[in-house]
Amino acid sequence: MTDESHAIHVLVPDLPKANALTPLLERIDKTRRYANSGPLAQAFTQVAAALIPATQGANAPPHAVPVASGSAALELALRAHGLPPGAKVLMPALGFPAMASAALRCGLVPVFADISPGSWTLTTHMALDAVRAADIALVMPVAAYGHALPAEDWDEFYERTGIPVIMDAAGAFPWQAVGRNVCVAFSLHATKPFGIGEGGLVVTRDDVLAERVRRLADHGFSHGLVSEPGLNCKMSEFHAAVGLAQAGRIDGVLAELERVRIAYAERLAPLVGAVSLQRGGTPPRRSLLVMRLHAMAADDMAAALGRHGIQTRRWYCPPLTAHPAFRHVRLLGPDAVARLPVTDALGPTLLGLPYHTSLTDADVAEVCAVIERTIAESHPPGDRP
Repeated sequence: MTDESHAIHVLVPDLPKANALTPLLERIDKTRRYANSGPLAQAFTQVAAALIPATQGANAPPHAVPVASGSAALELALRAHGLPPGAKVLMPALGFPAMASAALRCGLVPVFADISPGSWTLTTHMALDAVRAADIALVMPVAAYGHALPAEDWDEFYERTGIPVIMDAAGAFPWQAVGRNVCVAFSLHATKPFGIGEGGLVVTRDDVLAERVRRLADHGFSHGLVSEPGLNCKMSEFHAAVGLAQAGRIDGVLAELERVRIAYAERLAPLVGAVSLQRGGTPPRRSLLVMRLHAMAADDMAAALGRHGIQTRRWYCPPLTAHPAFRHVRLLGPDAVARLPVTDALGPTLLGLPYHTSLTDADVAEVCAVIERTIAESHPPGDRP
């Protein structure tokens, strides 16, 4: 969110204006339906599903179940899979704490894996190595910083192993594809590109799984009876109204973010060897713009940028392994060793830069100029990387 002490903010939400919401709020006034899957929530379900990219070989249409938050989406998706207590869930150690917390609240056991040094994500090859070394019941890869995960690769992983997959694609709606067999949890928090204030989606092509998520989000009710304990995680009509308005403008929001992403990539390119950006993703969209520093610590660069009125954030850092709540979690690195070398190396070096639709090209130029000067001042000409 914004901090008025900084001239260039790291995040500025881009949500619909009040005049775009007025007709939808008037519909709520007319129906007096405010929650419990009202007409706007039902309409948003259809609109959200239609935004999901097509996936090769996926014959069934996606179901988009709107819920109260991205964290709720993760927990509901896990509960809907019906894993037994104590089942192990493989997830990368570079990610938001909500996924590990969701697993623990469901009575499951998180297992932290390492990530690829280029994409900063858990790959199917790494997951295959892990499931050979441990009794993994479910895999939860993360679309880190909005980096779209390869849905077809994860479909193949499921078909090869029979192990279900839930993607934590919090910031990657609506560009993250949903495969034939893979369930995806999205966040619609205000800071996400498709922000509605607060909300989430569980998206799957499995009819039975989608219906179970709906039931669990409504206390577990089925035909007036609770068949299994659930939660109260339904999306309100007010949040659905914002979602419907946001859907009509999301193409413009994404185009502006892409303009900013490309501007950063072009201006940081001359600093190759000193900084790098996350690689890959189809499409190459990002919900957050994070750089890796190769010549200095991220905290030092953050301090330098802060002195120039430029706000930064260290999203996912430190990694989950450093959080007291998760220090008991098993590490399952390369060759089944209890060490995560890529995560450990990335942790002190990642820094989130200002990235939002309000940024001008001049803002990006100023941020990158400060980065370049700071690197030059930290490394004399004879000692540069």
